[in-house]
Amino acid sequence: MKTFLLLIAFMSFFVGCTTLKKYNIPSKGENHMKLGYTILYVPNVEQALAFYEKAFGFKRKYLHESGQYGELETGATTLSFTGYELMTGMNEITFTKNSKDTSPPAIELAFVTDNVEKDFEKAVSNGATVLKKPVKKPWGQLVGYVRDLNGFIVEICSPVPPQP
Repeated sequence: MKTFLLLIAFMSFFVGCTTLKKYNIPSKGENHMKLGYTILYVPNVEQALAFYEKAFGFKRKYLHESGQYGELETGATTLSFTGYELMTGMNEITFTKNSKDTSPPAIELAFVTDNVEKDFEKAVSNGATVLKKPVKKPWGQLVGYVRDLNGFIVEICSPVPPQP
């Protein structure tokens, strides 16, 4: 367990240092903060990664050998998953556990695509639960909503068209 904790501490330091370089954030002086990660707390990181790979087509970037932390290749902001055990154990953080059987939390992930209908159906055929089928919004964007295997809301949408 001590080895695991030391590895996590090293990873946190390493990720912090490489994140400064990756996002061109100065380490001293003026603060130029950028969103680097969205991290969802889940009961099973491996299952969450596998679901997002199948349902949304993302590629796995990393899974820690403990199975308590994983990342997907999702663009400029990394989508990550952390196991409940890691957050409550090592980090001593308490939170309300999310479930597909309860109301979703007041947050969503939004995935932008040029083929909303096709990607919406792919997500549903791979286990996502339909909340609202894609509809055209007044500003011209096509938007649909599903819930993932852990009950988080996922928006599948087209890019917002240029506004006059």
